[in-house]
Amino acid sequence: ASSGDIFVSNKRPDLDTFLRDLKQKYIFLPDPGLEAPTPVFFCTIETYSESGQKQLDFALKNIKREDPSLRVRIDDQTGQTILLGMGELHIDIIRDRLKREYGLETYLGPLNVNYRESPRKNVQQTIVWNSHINERHATISITLSIEPIVADDKKIISFSQIRIIRTEEQNFEHLRQDHIGMEHRF
Repeated sequence: ASSGDIFVSNKRPDLDTFLRDLKQKYIFLPDPGLEAPTPVFFCTIETYSESGQKQLDFALKNIKREDPSLRVRIDDQTGQTILLGMGELHIDIIRDRLKREYGLETYLGPLNVNYRESPRKNVQQTIVWNSHINERHATISITLSIEPIVADDKKIISFSQIRIIRTEEQNFEHLRQDHIGMEHRF
C-alpha cells in the first residue's frame, strides 16, 4: 500500500464503512455536514405473513445502505418494526421499493409525526371540575405548569417527571389509596 491508496472492507455489515491511511494511526471520519438529519415521520411496517419478516429485514438493511436518512428500529415492547423517514413521500417510496425490488407486500401503520417543540416561557393552566357523584359534591382542580429547562445555554424540555402537588383544602377520604399514590407511577 502506498500514499493515496484507499481500502474499503464490506465484510462487516454491522460497521459503517471507514477509510484509513495505513501509514497514519488515525481513521478518517466522514464530514460532519454529510450526516443525515433526524427523521421526523415514523410508522410501523409489517408483512402480511410471518414468513416474509426475514425477507423484510434483509430488504430494509439493503435499502438503508443506499439511503442514510432511512432509519429502522424494533420496538422492545411490541416487537414491531418501525420505519423512520423524512416525510410521507419518503416512506411511500420505501414501501414502493420493497414491492418493486423485493416483491414484498407490506402493511404500513398510521403515520406519526415526531414534533420537536419546546416552551419559550412559563405557562400555567388551571381547570376546576365540580360535580355530584353518588349525591356527594366533588371538586377536582388540576393545574398544569410547563416551563423551559435551561442547561448549557440551551433550552430543553423534559416531560420525564409528573408531580401531583396536594393542596390543603383537598378531601381524600373517599378516594382509594392506589388513586392517591398515582403520581408514583409516572
